[in-house]
Amino acid sequence: MRLREALESDADELKDMYLRAFDESEAATVAAVALRFLSEESADPVLSLLAEEEQILGHVSFSPVYLSQTHRLIGYLLAPLAVHPDFQKKGIGSQLVKLGLDRVSSLGAGYVFVYGDPKYYERFGFEANKASPFIPPHPLQYPYARQGMILNENKTLKGGSITCSSAFDDPNMW
Repeated sequence: MRLREALESDADELKDMYLRAFDESEAATVAAVALRFLSEESADPVLSLLAEEEQILGHVSFSPVYLSQTHRLIGYLLAPLAVHPDFQKKGIGSQLVKLGLDRVSSLGAGYVFVYGDPKYYERFGFEANKASPFIPPHPLQYPYARQGMILNENKTLKGGSITCSSAFDDPNMW
C-alpha cells in the first residue's frame, strides 16, 4: 500500500470511495467536502492524503483552523476520513491519521481537532477536554463527538472562538 498526497486528478475515484464508505444520508455532503479540499487555495495548506494500491483505499484531510479574533492559525481539523468498505478494519484509516498528524505537527500546528466517534479517535490521543476551551464555528449536533489533541505545547492557547475552512462553514456539518 502506498500513502501519498491526493491530487485533483483523483477526484472521481475519491468521490466514488466516499459515496461507498458513508451512509446514504451524508455521503454526498462528505464527498463534496473532501473534493473541495483537493483544490482549496488558502494561505495555509490543506493536507489531503490517500492510501492506494490498485485503487483508492482510504482518504483523510486536515484543514486549517483559526482563532476567530485574530485569524491566527492555531491548528488543523481532521475531517473527513473514510476507508473503502471492502478494506475497513485493516489499519488503513489509522495509517492515514498517523501520517497526517506527523505532517501537521511538522508544520508547527499547536492543535488538531476532530468531530467524530470518540472511541475511534481516542486511540490516537484525542481528548474532549483538549477541545472544550474552543468554541466551534457552529452549534454542535453531537457535542460529545468533539475532541482535540495538543501537538506542540509551545503553541497552546487558553481558548476562544475558532473558524475553519469555507468547506466546513456549513451548520449542517456540525
